Amino acid sequence: MRHGCNAFDIKKAKSTPIGFWTEQDVLRYLAENGIEYASCYGDIVERGDGKLSNTGVERTGCMFCMFGVQYEKTPNRFQKMQRDYPRQYAYCMDKLGIGNVLDFAGIPREYEPTLFDSVEEVF
Repeated sequence: MRHGCNAFDIKKAKSTPIGFWTEQDVLRYLAENGIEYASCYGDIVERGDGKLSNTGVERTGCMFCMFGVQYEKTPNRFQKMQRDYPRQYAYCMDKLGIGNVLDFAGIPREYEPTLFDSVEEVF
């Protein structure tokens, strides 16, 4: 609190000038300023409650990380990986053995297309 976003009383001094920004702050700044960002996040859209969200992945990191997957809605990250990155999905499931872990935990890993996946918007 004494130094704001700067830390001097740690082993290596550092500054985090936007460390206090919320996800809403970041999304709004990107949208309002037309700043390009990684396409895996999709588009920035306004929800019904006035808050912003992105249409793609929420977080990036290790593609094969299973942490928290049991709490995700369908399609989960592995189902999306099967749909969008089939080669990486096959490696993850077969070579790394993540498929066995997901099966054991009862977590769905197969992507099941819905009616909405094949519907094209016509305007």
